[in-house]
Amino acid sequence: ATEIRQRAEEVSGIHIDQSTVYRTIDVLERLGVLHHVHLGHGPAIVHLSAETDHQHLVCEHCGKTVDIPVDEVVQAFETLARRHSFTSIHGSHFAIVGTCEDCATG
Repeated sequence: ATEIRQRAEEVSGIHIDQSTVYRTIDVLERLGVLHHVHLGHGPAIVHLSAETDHQHLVCEHCGKTVDIPVDEVVQAFETLARRHSFTSIHGSHFAIVGTCEDCATG
């Protein structure tokens, strides 16, 4: 949201309050235009809804983020749904957090 506000201020030349950006993002998400994902301990990121066919792996040490195709995690979602008596499950608001190879070795 901070990057959106900064860019909008650059383009428009006027001050835009951060709360205005959050309210606008909320409205656009309810309309299905945007989609947000929480990336571990960092801020949420926002994608256009058409760009959400992926999940995120996030290193909890350096913040490295890797987009992974959603079809790579579909089987895990289906297994979780069956195991916990859900008819469907999706991972649209979270990231998978761990340690990247660089941080693990160095």
